[in-house]
Amino acid sequence: MTEQTTTTTDALDEDTSGLKAKNADLVKRLAAAQKRAEDAEREKTEAEENAANEKRSDLEKANKQIEKLTKDLATANGATADATKALHSYKAETEIGKLLVSHKVQPDDAPMVTAYIKSLMAIDDDGNPTFEGSDAATFGKAYFTGAGKRYTAAPDNSGGGSTGFDGTKAPRMTADNMNWSELAKIHLNNPEEARAIATAAGKDIG
Repeated sequence: MTEQTTTTTDALDEDTSGLKAKNADLVKRLAAAQKRAEDAEREKTEAEENAANEKRSDLEKANKQIEKLTKDLATANGATADATKALHSYKAETEIGKLLVSHKVQPDDAPMVTAYIKSLMAIDDDGNPTFEGSDAATFGKAYFTGAGKRYTAAPDNSGGGSTGFDGTKAPRMTADNMNWSELAKIHLNNPEEARAIATAAGKDIG
């Protein structure tokens, strides 16, 4: 009886030892699995954070690029506006100068007439100056035969005592460098020279 009990006890001890060993192995494997899971979770989190940081970095770069391009565009638009304004001003001065010359506006009245005509000026869709809705030639004809007639000079007197360009000197301007604004200034002081310059350039200012 005692021997059988001893045998049974030994068998139980052996089974218990086996279970303990198996349990320890399972615990070890579980711990390893948990560590792998934690490592995987950490790597996943790090990857997400890195991706987010890269996205933030890319977004910051994109925003800086957009900001730079916006400034460049504003600068370019400003330069274009300035150039357009200068071109419109040049065209307007040229047309007004031609009007002063062709209608023989008296020198003393030229500044006032110029200011008045400028006040009526607008720029059409093609960038050309208009005056009360008409082109320069049409406006000039109507104005200087009407309200502006008193600002024009009397018919030229080519007799004795007249002063002007005598045709013995080379003209200051030619067709290649014609500047109507400058010609208008010449006309104010020396109509005959202005007409000679225009004629030499193939233009007729009357």
